[in-house]
Amino acid sequence: MLGNQETIKRLTGQAPTMFRSGTAFYDEIAVEIVNELGLEVVNFNVLGDAGATFSVEQVHRALLGAKSGSIVLLHMNQPSSGTAEGVKKAVYDLREMGFSFVLLEDYELE
Repeated sequence: MLGNQETIKRLTGQAPTMFRSGTAFYDEIAVEIVNELGLEVVNFNVLGDAGATFSVEQVHRALLGAKSGSIVLLHMNQPSSGTAEGVKKAVYDLREMGFSFVLLEDYELE
């Protein structure tokens, strides 16, 4: 059941502390199970690339819709998609707009 967590720990030396389901859906029971496993539920509020199907410009536009505290869902596993270039472009623009990028683990999540 926790195969991915175990793989991440083996490869990085660190066990994950957060969990997002593949469907991004949670009911009360799912949250309880995740918490009982010692993980914190996280989700996203910006769909960054629609499963790596967006063009460079669509990714860029999606990320520019971020607000302070946003979590963006991106898929970097499709090298031929527009994700990587769209992210590069958006990061530059977001920094120019005063955004900074942080690790979730450094913040108390609501």
